Amino acid sequence: MSNRFKNLFLTSIFLLGISATLQAKIVDRVVAKVNEDIITLSDLKREAKVLKVENPGRFGKMDINSRSALNFFLDQLISTILIKRELQKTGRDITDKEVNAAYESIKKKNHMSDKKFEEYLKQHDLTVKEYRLALKQRIERIRFFNIVIK
Repeated sequence: MSNRFKNLFLTSIFLLGISATLQAKIVDRVVAKVNEDIITLSDLKREAKVLKVENPGRFGKMDINSRSALNFFLDQLISTILIKRELQKTGRDITDKEVNAAYESIKKKNHMSDKKFEEYLKQHDLTVKEYRLALKQRIERIRFFNIVIK
C-alpha cells in the first residue's frame, strides 16, 4: 500500500508540474533581428508610447497595435540600431552624462520636478528608464544626422 501511495504522490506531483508548464504565458516576442541586436514587441510598444508623449499631434491618436503603426515603429527602431552602431564605430556614441543633461533640460523646460515628471510618464505608461533609453536614441539620431550633414 505504501508503494502505491508513493506512486500516486509522485504522479500527482508530475501532473502538477506539467499543468504549471502549460499555463506559462509568452511575455514578449522577437519581431526582428538587426545584426546582433534583437527588437522585441515590447521595444516597439515603448517606442510608440514615447513618440505619443513627445509628439501627440502626430502620434496621439495612432493605434499602436495596428499593423501599419507597428511597421512604422519597427522601421524607426531598425534605423536607431544602425545609427547607434555607426556612432560606436566612429567613437561618437552618446554618454550617460549627455542623456542626464538632456533629461534635466526637458524637466526644466516643462517646469517639472523629478516626482512630477515620473508621474507624467506613469500616466503615459512609461518608466523613467524607458524614457531615458528613448531619449538616448533621439540624441543618437540627432548626432548622426549632424555628422552626415557636415
